[in-house]
Amino acid sequence: PYLVQQNRRVGGEPIQSVAWPSHPILAGGQHVVVVGGGDTASDCVGTAFRQGAVRVTQLDIRPQPPEKEDKLSVWPYWATKMRTSSSQAEGAEREFQVATLEFIGEDGQLTGVKCCEVDEKR
Repeated sequence: PYLVQQNRRVGGEPIQSVAWPSHPILAGGQHVVVVGGGDTASDCVGTAFRQGAVRVTQLDIRPQPPEKEDKLSVWPYWATKMRTSSSQAEGAEREFQVATLEFIGEDGQLTGVKCCEVDEKR
């Protein structure tokens, strides 16, 4: 719902719909945790910074990729190497090999995220 609301907001459309909550989801002044390491997660990171988030932490279950790819082992696939999007470069803290176990809340507000380290050999 977060990016859907933002896209509707930017497009001048109402954020309310049957499928999504009617209350605004905004990151301004918040400590934001983004779960995931793909392109959509990167979009969430950038949107959170543009909305004025105090801090953004991105959790990725995968191991941190190497700085340089092994050119002999990647063709014809996309090379696995460390990439930083422009959104992440705005200051996101990135955590690798982390699984999200539980969202902790109090009075309807998220207060924490319980995580564990993932063993890449499993």
